[in-house]
Amino acid sequence: MNYPGESGHILPTMLELLLELHLYSTYTGRNSIPMYGGKMAVKMSVNLSDEAAEALKRMADKNGVTVTEQLRRSIATETWRERAEEAGGKVLVEDASGRVREVEFQR
Repeated sequence: MNYPGESGHILPTMLELLLELHLYSTYTGRNSIPMYGGKMAVKMSVNLSDEAAEALKRMADKNGVTVTEQLRRSIATETWRERAEEAGGKVLVEDASGRVREVEFQR
């Protein structure tokens, strides 16, 4: 099956996606859904405080993406930060006046 960016073909139909998921799960025993670029999607349910949910929605609106995509981006950012700190790096923020400060995150 071809996805955008691989060969310029259009998105697969729902029937094609369901067939692919059935074939994939039959042969692998996994219930994850194949996504574009060969990555897998796992459907999850999460509980967020009202404040966290509103912040996520606000970020998604600001960035013009879905809440799901914003959550993916937020997780990717946190993963990058953790890896940088584990490698001995620091997260620095420069304010408008040029002053640089280290940002410390809760563990």
